[in-house]
Amino acid sequence: MNRLTSGTATLVALLVVSGCNNDPTENLRNGITSLQAAPTTLSVVIGKTKKVQVTALDEQGNPLEQAYEVSSVGPGITVTRDSTFFPVFLNDTLLSVPPTAPTFQYNVTGTELVASSFVVSAGGKDVTIPVLVSPDAANVPVATVTSTGPNASDQTVITAPDPFVFDPGATVTFDAGPAIVLSVSEDGKTITILPPPGAASKGIITGLFVPHFPAAQVSDSTDVALAINATVPAQPGTDDPATAPDITGVSAFYDGAAFTGADLTTDGGLGGQYYKFTVETAGDYTFVTNWDNDADLDMELCRDATCSDGGEFLGTGVDQPEEATVTLEPGTYYFAVILFDFGGSGTLPAWFSVAVTAP
Repeated sequence: MNRLTSGTATLVALLVVSGCNNDPTENLRNGITSLQAAPTTLSVVIGKTKKVQVTALDEQGNPLEQAYEVSSVGPGITVTRDSTFFPVFLNDTLLSVPPTAPTFQYNVTGTELVASSFVVSAGGKDVTIPVLVSPDAANVPVATVTSTGPNASDQTVITAPDPFVFDPGATVTFDAGPAIVLSVSEDGKTITILPPPGAASKGIITGLFVPHFPAAQVSDSTDVALAINATVPAQPGTDDPATAPDITGVSAFYDGAAFTGADLTTDGGLGGQYYKFTVETAGDYTFVTNWDNDADLDMELCRDATCSDGGEFLGTGVDQPEEATVTLEPGTYYFAVILFDFGGSGTLPAWFSVAVTAP
């Protein structure tokens, strides 16, 4: 009887000890080894809020209950604990997040277009969480037209709203069609264009971004509508390669589309406009021509004024715009825009454009 009583007492004692320590792995733990953020980097739209969770882990990857602290909150963001994340009753009536937990969740709100960060600490460990505040595509300040002129041959300069910059491949389109992009400034703050003839609207811009977040590109518009003359003088092209104007160094222009010159390549063209240019640096040159109606235009290249080499097509089919890249050696060349068909409207284009990109 005494042995039975003694054994029972020992069993009760063991159960009491076991009840006091219900985590059989605790004696294997050595405290926090790391803090883990999910996600590790946060992207938040300005004016919006995203959530991030932080968990303390031991060396076995088990979460540990901790009190977390936020510090070093950078510019352009606010960080608060999410009071809706696993709240508990602190007493009979008060439902709130507990002072300690394996995981804290935070609300991060973007207030400025910046690259920022904040630090979360617990148990002697820190984790820095980078935050990229991206633009709200529906609320982009308009770009400013800083200079323009009444003609399609007058350059127009557009300035991006701070802190945005133009992508090197940015475009500007008006009611009369796309503008020719002459250049984007080295710092990306301005874009220089030739608006299409007859443009009478604000420009729609594609390809704006903030420097810290190039992937978050947005569209925009200019602050004012342009008023560009609808007609273009029949220049600088001529009907004869022998009198063709020299466009060396000219990156783009509009022409009034007279098409009074013969097609020297005898490929069936109804008329052409001729230009001359000199290549000083060998390399790949890209030619693009666009126009305002459904006529069929093509581009041709000759090595002399009589096109004795038979010429070379730089565009085929009825694509619009026409674009081609050719490798040229140093020398003088004659470039032509040829009218092959009037199109369904049966009329000449009111204008066409030419853009040349040198290597």
